[in-house]
Amino acid sequence: MTQDRGYMLTVAVHGPDQSRSENIACAVLIDVVGDDYRRTSNLDELPQVFILEKAPTVATRVCEQMIEAGFIMYAQAPPDAPDVGVWPTSVRTKADLPTLLAPVLRQARESRLYPLALWALPRTREQELVRTVAAFSALRGDPAIFADALARGAMRLTAFPSSLTLSVKCDELSTAEAWVRAATRSVELKVEWDTE
Repeated sequence: MTQDRGYMLTVAVHGPDQSRSENIACAVLIDVVGDDYRRTSNLDELPQVFILEKAPTVATRVCEQMIEAGFIMYAQAPPDAPDVGVWPTSVRTKADLPTLLAPVLRQARESRLYPLALWALPRTREQELVRTVAAFSALRGDPAIFADALARGAMRLTAFPSSLTLSVKCDELSTAEAWVRAATRSVELKVEWDTE
């Protein structure tokens, strides 16, 4: 596998010790950075890098693993995201996943696309969790609703311009970490795990 020179992925796991929500919400954070990111004290000096452009397979592989585990993917984009009505809001199979992700990946450099939330909802609780996720969005990210969604089995992969965050209830952190490890093996970038 050849490596894309100049860029790498850094991955950090935030377990129960870093959770701000009484050990409910844990996360795996994936950032794309320039190889030289440690040489500057001001990260704002670095050029903007888009993770969905430099490492698109990471998001794809995580979503595929979620679907294989029995989840449906439900997308929530900002209201002013371009072409939001063109792609589906939910997909149930790996075969349908490109109908959601291909238009998103084509717009990786579009700042209005972010933050993009790709919710994984258990099939058995899909309807109730779609309502919960809609309420979370309508109430501008109420942390209690977010914690409730995670506690009832939802997971959220959030895309920001240069990062992905996979949020899960802390009981599911080892699964989330395994999915990210498998997904990062598919990229042609160096991957550095923060093991602290």
